[in-house]
Amino acid sequence: MLSGFTAGLLLAYTGMLGLCLGLERHYRWQQVPPAWLRRALRAAGWLALGLAFPACVQAWGVAMGPVGWFGLVSLMGFVLVLLLPHAPRLAVWLPAGGGLLWAVFLGAGLWPGEPF
Repeated sequence: MLSGFTAGLLLAYTGMLGLCLGLERHYRWQQVPPAWLRRALRAAGWLALGLAFPACVQAWGVAMGPVGWFGLVSLMGFVLVLLLPHAPRLAVWLPAGGGLLWAVFLGAGLWPGEPF
């Protein structure tokens, strides 16, 4: 259960970050990326949000999974809104560090009963 919750959390944050970075307004002080990259970021964001849904269903079951997914997407959007203006580099690199930590904990067997 904890592995599905963590995967849903990371995927929801990554999805919201991809949607956020796919907008021109977040490149106010830097060079605006090309249109193909912005479209790819938006598509990857929607894909990550879509992949967070089955992770939440795995963690909470069919009845509460969609509710948990909506809550995680809302929570991660709020965290991103608070983090992006003050620490944009941390906001961008946070999913990579979280994913690495999740893989290490899962591989080390710290969540018993879950397959590698």
